[in-house]
Amino acid sequence: MEQLKKYVFLATQKKKLDAQLKAVKSEMADIEPDVLEYMQDNGIQNIKIDDHLVYIKKDVRATFLCTDIAFELIEKYGLDDALKTTIDPQRASSICREYLNDDDVERPAWLDEAFSIYEGFKAAVRKG
Repeated sequence: MEQLKKYVFLATQKKKLDAQLKAVKSEMADIEPDVLEYMQDNGIQNIKIDDHLVYIKKDVRATFLCTDIAFELIEKYGLDDALKTTIDPQRASSICREYLNDDDVERPAWLDEAFSIYEGFKAAVRKG
């Protein structure tokens, strides 16, 4: 019984900390443009504040405008190592859940050939 109480306490703590973390991330995102503007306006590439280094870091992300053209250009310029054929892990889990959660459907053999499947149980806590 003591472990159950501790588990509920820890789940409650986790929920509170997750909310705090979300608020901190939001506040940081709100002030980041001002920090970058200040640093850029004052020619500061990096600065030490209270034993921490604040610096400007370049962030580059890309998405395909047109998958067919992107694949063609990547192959044309010899960047084939960037190409991967993948299945989204969340979709793979979803496919397995569709079959494994339905007691009226027999588990198809191909499921175990195609996927490494973990089935287990987790304790969960919900208020009320």
